[in-house]
Amino acid sequence: MGSQKYIYRWDRQGRKGQLCLVLARGAMNSCLCMFEDGYTMVTSRNALKLVAGDVFRLAVLPKIEAAE
Repeated sequence: MGSQKYIYRWDRQGRKGQLCLVLARGAMNSCLCMFEDGYTMVTSRNALKLVAGDVFRLAVLPKIEAAE
């Protein structure tokens, strides 16, 4: 997980149009996603749109650090 970028499509918490990574998928079509500024939220996967390859190369991936 976390190798594909998505665009957040819904206008929730001022995040519409921002790029994010899916960290985990849950039941009932939910997912944990992380935005470029490090903000994480649980949302519906219906709110996400897969980014095309050319936009993906221009995007900056957020740093994901493993918890110790």
